[in-house]
Amino acid sequence: MTHATLEQVTALRQSKQYEQAKQMMRELLETDRTNPYYHFQMAWCFDNLGEEQAAVPHYVFAINNGLDAQFLTDAYIGLGSTYRALGQYAAARDTFTEGLARFPDSTGLKTFLALTLFNLKQHEEAMQQLLDVITTMTPDSDVHAYRQVLRYYRDHLHDVSET
Repeated sequence: MTHATLEQVTALRQSKQYEQAKQMMRELLETDRTNPYYHFQMAWCFDNLGEEQAAVPHYVFAINNGLDAQFLTDAYIGLGSTYRALGQYAAARDTFTEGLARFPDSTGLKTFLALTLFNLKQHEEAMQQLLDVITTMTPDSDVHAYRQVLRYYRDHLHDVSET
């Protein structure tokens, strides 16, 4: 067995050598099973291989056991996206909502929540989330020109003019 490092795991993932990255990450987890960052990285390895079900407990462990705040948003997005890919839309919604309670300005969480709300046939809420992200984040001059009206429509999607 070789001595695995996080740098090696990252390099392997970047070069799409996902199986080797997963094996090295397993080695690292053997050295410290309580490390939330190792679990977060292991979850990514499983996701890269399309092994979403195996990724779930690693994301959950990382989130619930002190993963550093700089990685926590990505962990919520990873877990929620994994649930969504598995068709577990309610769990995905709950994960994104929990993440947004901790990181209310995360456009990534808002965007993935919108996708999930669409899957749950909550189309109005999905559109509201996307309009919020678009009007807040886009540098597009056309959107900026209509920002106020788009923000109004965000909360009045079904309004019809009476005149």
